[in-house]
Amino acid sequence: LLLDLLIRSGNTDLVVACRWTYFCLAREATPRTCYCFARAKGQWIKAHVLTSALAYRFLSKELLDQISINEGELLLSLRKGKRRRCEAGPKIADVKIPSRLFKIDEDCEMPKMKKLKADKPKRKRKRLVNTNQLRFDLVRRLLAMGVAAKGVRCSMGLVLSAKAGNMAMVRLLLKNGADALAGGDNKALLMAVVYGHLDIVKRLVKAGAQLINTTQPFIGIDIGGTLMKIVMESGNDKSVGVSDGHPLVSFIRNRSLHEDKSLSDGWKSTVFSRPGKDSKEHLFRALIIPTTDIEQLMNSVETQESHASGKIRIAATGGGAHKYKDELERRLNVQLLIVKELEATAHGLLVDSEQSVGTQMLLCNVGTGVSLATVDEQGEVERVSGSGVGGATFWGLVKRLTQFSSFNEAILAAHNAGVLGKTDTLVEDIYGRETSKEIGLAPDLVAGFLGKLDSDDLTDADISAGLLRMFASNLGQLAVFQARLIGVSTVWFAGGFVQSASSENSEDNTAEIIQNAIGEAVSFWSAGKLQAQFPRNAALLGAMGAVHVTAQEQ
Repeated sequence: LLLDLLIRSGNTDLVVACRWTYFCLAREATPRTCYCFARAKGQWIKAHVLTSALAYRFLSKELLDQISINEGELLLSLRKGKRRRCEAGPKIADVKIPSRLFKIDEDCEMPKMKKLKADKPKRKRKRLVNTNQLRFDLVRRLLAMGVAAKGVRCSMGLVLSAKAGNMAMVRLLLKNGADALAGGDNKALLMAVVYGHLDIVKRLVKAGAQLINTTQPFIGIDIGGTLMKIVMESGNDKSVGVSDGHPLVSFIRNRSLHEDKSLSDGWKSTVFSRPGKDSKEHLFRALIIPTTDIEQLMNSVETQESHASGKIRIAATGGGAHKYKDELERRLNVQLLIVKELEATAHGLLVDSEQSVGTQMLLCNVGTGVSLATVDEQGEVERVSGSGVGGATFWGLVKRLTQFSSFNEAILAAHNAGVLGKTDTLVEDIYGRETSKEIGLAPDLVAGFLGKLDSDDLTDADISAGLLRMFASNLGQLAVFQARLIGVSTVWFAGGFVQSASSENSEDNTAEIIQNAIGEAVSFWSAGKLQAQFPRNAALLGAMGAVHVTAQEQ
């Protein structure tokens, strides 16, 4: 009855699974019986059959031979004009080989790469079964049938085989197109090194696995919605690594030596140094470009002269790291190691502020929204609070209520021409100026933000000034309350909204205006007991931190 209902439902995958469970497990049918049943019901889909057999552990050498026999019979019947229903199903290449087929039994010999021969009737005699050879032959037959050696499962199979010293399986997988980098993390080579299988190390390196040289420059990228930040760190200006000739390394070196005027519009470059864990000065070369110019960046790197063809690993964070991952890896010949954005920003703060692990810190990251995270004495990062009232809220209200076309224009107008208090309901508006003093409240204290937004004499600058103060006050309140909870006296502010201070030669001091507004709010809510701090390179924290986290993992 259940089988009949499933067939009526039209759920092909469930029907096939039910049939295989019923016949293979309950009735212990032979492979030939199962296939005859599947073909009679019009369910001849090789990928379905393999997937079900693998899932229910019914796979055997005889079963794979039966697949080839039945497939041959089906093709022959089609040539003779006999029509059979053949439903669309998954491709044979998409069948996943389970990890259990890559395991090794220590009491058996390692498998050998020998020719597959058709089984002939032999006189039965007692002998030990080499389960390792059986698993190897099954994987080999699956690959010969068209199952793809590429993918997560075969990457894990390569890792398990390298760990166990299964040279035959490693050669088999690599020969059939398995990625020597084992999915990009080089774990197969790592396992072979750790467990001392030198022959497998040589085979993997020959197939393209990368030997990591820790003296090479580390590169980190942070791809946000507006800006893309690139940072390259090296031990010193003369440090030479195995990948110095890589086009991306050469591109960053050349562009960081140029002045901003010689770069494309909207591009900025800088070079600075920070002491590393080895007490030596580490040089950082940085590029900041609009995210919309990422295509221009890739074209420039592709045309860069280089002396190295190997793939390099770079740390990446931000939403764009996921969005552009495949294209960057393909066109720039790199491997992206993704780091969580908040973790990268927090560790970037440790590097930029030259704080050592062992001191608890509070970070307020202000971007589209607001995230508050703590960095404990062991360097662990934890998000403790946050708010949806962030930079996107401020800019959205500015665009709705004013005519400003750019963020910087709104901030500068608020500072230069905006009158604080014109948009807000103040204490003196409620009690009067003298009464306010008598009850101990400052007359210009804000009782309600934007309470006078319907006034006729407001300018766009006044509105922008009111919005900035309201937003800064909200940030200050959140940060101060959280700082009191964890017992710190300093709050660090970073993120896209709180950019690093502009150069001295620039008249655009928007970062300084925002930082002053936040600093005043923190001082107000803490009664002067807490201090707001801003990193010197707030815009680069994500890229710097991604490098730091990746270096620790390596």
